[in-house]
Parts: sequence; structure tokens; C-alpha cells
Amino acid sequence: MDKKALELERQRKEFEKNVKERDRQARIADEQHRALWFSSTHKTRLKMLERMEVKEAPDKKRDLSLDFSAAQKSGKNVVIARKLKVTRGKNVIFEDLDLDINNGDKIGLFGPNGAGKTTLIKAILGDLPSRGDLWVAPGARIGYFAQGHDLMDPKLTSLEQINKSLEGDARARARAFLYRFMLSQKDAERPISTLSGGERARVGLALLLSMDLNFLVLDEPTNYLDLMAKHAVEMALADYAGTFIIVTHDRYLLDSTCSQVAELRNGKLTVFNGSYSQYKGARPGREVVEEAEVYKVVSGFTDWVSRTKYAAGDKVLIAPSEKGNFQWALDNGKLRRMPGKERKIIKR
Repeated sequence: MDKKALELERQRKEFEKNVKERDRQARIADEQHRALWFSSTHKTRLKMLERMEVKEAPDKKRDLSLDFSAAQKSGKNVVIARKLKVTRGKNVIFEDLDLDINNGDKIGLFGPNGAGKTTLIKAILGDLPSRGDLWVAPGARIGYFAQGHDLMDPKLTSLEQINKSLEGDARARARAFLYRFMLSQKDAERPISTLSGGERARVGLALLLSMDLNFLVLDEPTNYLDLMAKHAVEMALADYAGTFIIVTHDRYLLDSTCSQVAELRNGKLTVFNGSYSQYKGARPGREVVEEAEVYKVVSGFTDWVSRTKYAAGDKVLIAPSEKGNFQWALDNGKLRRMPGKERKIIKR
């Protein structure tokens, strides 16, 4: 959020500087025309003004509102999986997996790399064979966002792809998404093959969010996006009227857009009705890693909370969450701060 505020401030300053310079050039051209009415000198200045880049006010980008739509609802149940099992060769990716996705659910799927998150969504899509019971609503109109961006023809420009894939109001929505995702007019007129990974991701999301769909399956949609584009995607998904399951490592995205989270770990799926932060806070006995400050014991003392005795010369790592336990020792000069920080595992 701090970075977003700094970026908006930078854009505001650039916009104001651009406006002042354009006004200055226009004023000079007007003065030249008045003083040298018989000359065409002012026309050169006006052409220079026309060639100048026109910066956009950041507030216009930030406050742009869009009409998000979803296809007709598919019924209460969208996906029902029972005892689902997927194997790759002799390796069991997961088994006995149960999952219910109901209409309107916004599920964030996370877990360590290699846990099988992409495998699970491909099984739901029918792209991978699975065992067990899997039912997907016949009325589910599914849109899949993958890192390959298979929806797009690399030879077309973004605008040509929109015109080819969409019709009517959907085209206008997709163009508005490109604007909201900070894709410039110049980039929108370049072949998709020449765009960066982040730019292609923006085009793919613009297409997907504008189609007549009611169930989105998104695999790492914010990868390669800059800060402002990520924020736009978060707002778009938070306002989406349909159902989605999203695979992501982005904890803020999980908190800001998802009503449920599902952790896939060691072949087991744990579904929690709430945010990522609530889920992490709800698990007892978990361990977290914090950046701890390094202190040297100047005078021996006892930490009565943990009943640990410290002798002069000992090194002590104090994480931010522990500082209250050592406040007495700090206030009484028992500890001296040393340069540097080290990671420390804290049990909660």
C-alpha cells in the first residue's frame, strides 16, 4: 500500500509537470502569433505541442469503474469432488480429496511448490484423468487462465484479439480493462508476441473477465504484473459476480479477493471458510519466521516468562513479537543492540 501511494504521487507529479509544460508551450505559441502575426513561427511551436506526450491524471486511472458481468448462474453446486485421486506414473499426487465449490464461492488455493495445485485444477477442468467422483455443473461456463495464455493469437494485436474473441458490450469492457490494467494505446496496437509476460497476462485477464462466463479458474494471474496492475486485478476479482478458484502465492490477493481458502499440502486439502490471515491465525502450534534483532547481554539476568537465564556476553535474538518480554532488560541496560539481523523461528 505504501508503494502504491508513492507510485500515485510520482504519477501525479509527472502529470502536473506535463500540464505546466504544455501550457507553457501553448502560451509561447500564442505570444509569437500576437507579436509576429505575419510569420508562421508560432505554427512550429504548435506542431511541437502536438507531438508532446499527454500524461494522464493518476486519479482517473484509479477511480475508473467497470461493469463486471457474469453469465447466468449454473445452480447452487458448481463442482463436487469426492475421493478424488490423481497419479502421475507411480507417484500419487493426491488421493481421497473432497471439494465443494458452490455458486458465488471465491476460493484461493495455495500450498508449497509441487503440492499439486495446478494438477487439481486441471483435473477439475477434465484436462487430466482422475479417479473418484467428480461432477461439474452442466451450466458452468468455465474460463481458464494459464501462464501460457492460450486464448490469444500471438500474431494479432491486443485490440484485434478483442475484436476477434468478443462481441458488443464485451469488447468495450475488455478495452476498459486494458486501460485499467495500465496497458498503453501504443502497446495495445503491437502484436501480442512482442509483449512482455506481464503485458500478455493483462490482455488475457481482460479477455477472460469480459467473456460471458460464470466460473473462472485462474492459475497465478498476478505473476509478472507490476504493483498498479496487481491492484487493478484485485479490484476486478473482488467485484466479480461469478464463481472462481484461484491458485496463487500472493497472500494479499488471497485476503483481498477470496471468501474461502484451501491449502493443498502432502496430498491433503484443507478448506477454511474465511480469509488467509484468519486461517493462519486459527491454526494452533504453528511456526513463523521473523527477522530478529541481535543483542549482546551486558549484565546477566533471567527472563521469567521462559525461565531462561542469560549470562554476560551471551547473544540474544529478539523478534518483534517478543520485544515486550525483554522490555525490562532493555530499559535497564541489560542488553546492547548489535549490528545486523538474523531469522528466528517463533512458535505460536
